[in-house]
Amino acid sequence: GSSIKPQQPQSTEQGLALGAVQISDQGQPVIAMPDRPLLSAHSILGCIYPPDLGQLAQRHPKTEVRFEPISLYEAQLQLTRLYRYFR
Repeated sequence: GSSIKPQQPQSTEQGLALGAVQISDQGQPVIAMPDRPLLSAHSILGCIYPPDLGQLAQRHPKTEVRFEPISLYEAQLQLTRLYRYFR
């Protein structure tokens, strides 16, 4: 899709969580997977919902994906159900 410009340039490094969605210098989203660096100076938009990371990992590079917001409450509720299922 079209490029995204960060609102403020990031000047300090910050910890990078698994699934973090960063904006590259070219304005494209980059998702931090298990081989990610521990620190990053790029802007971070949010994080991928943990159960979706496996499906995302199966996608080929440059495959178009869509992001949909989910509330923290809904994410926690769904994760609780998932973890209870696998107990």
